[in-house]
Amino acid sequence: MRLLDVARHKTRLGRQPFGLAFQPGGSRIAVGFVDSQAVEMLGGQSLTPLAAPDVAGIANGDLFSIEWSRDGRRLYAGGRYDVGGRGPVVAWAGGGQGPRSRLFSGALSTIMSLKALPGGELLVAAGDPHLALLAADGTPRWAKPSPKFDPRDQRQNFAVSADGATVEFGFVYGGEKRVHFDLRQLKLVKAAAPAGAVAP
Repeated sequence: MRLLDVARHKTRLGRQPFGLAFQPGGSRIAVGFVDSQAVEMLGGQSLTPLAAPDVAGIANGDLFSIEWSRDGRRLYAGGRYDVGGRGPVVAWAGGGQGPRSRLFSGALSTIMSLKALPGGELLVAAGDPHLALLAADGTPRWAKPSPKFDPRDQRQNFAVSADGATVEFGFVYGGEKRVHFDLRQLKLVKAAAPAGAVAP
C-alpha cells in the first residue's frame, strides 16, 4: 500500500480527512476529519471500508488527531471535541471496535497531536499549549499546563477597583486561580486583590 493510494481514496464519513494512522502490522488504517466527528476505518491493503469506531453522542468538534497504541489494541483520537471546556482524548478498546472511554489529560483546548509510547503510555499535546503523559490506564502521570492567561468563560468574573487602577480576574479557564493587575506599577500579582479592594 502506497501513501499516494491512500491520499487518492474517497472517504465516506467526512469530506476533509486530516489525520491518518496505520495500525501496527498495517492491517487497518484509521482516518480522522476536520469536518466530522467520525473516524473512518479502512483495510490496510485494500482500502475496503471497515466497521467504524462508535462515536454516538459525540456532537461537537472533530477527532482529527489519530493514533494507535503500540500493540494495536487501542485506538485514540482527539481534536476540537469539547466536554465542559476540556479537550478529552477518545479511546476505543478492541482495536477500535470495542468499548469507548474518554481520557482527560488536563487539556483545555484542541488536541493537536497524540503519540503512543512503550508500555501503553500516551503523550498528549494540545493547543493551550499543554503537554501531558497518560499512563496505560489513562490517568495523567504528569502534565505541563499552559503558562498563558486564558480569558474564556470569564464574562462575569472580572472585578475592578473604584479608581480603575486594580483589575482582578481568573488566570485560567472559568475564572479560577485569581490574580490581579496593578496599573500603577504595571505589575501582575499572582494572588487575589485585597479584600474589599475590587468589586464586579
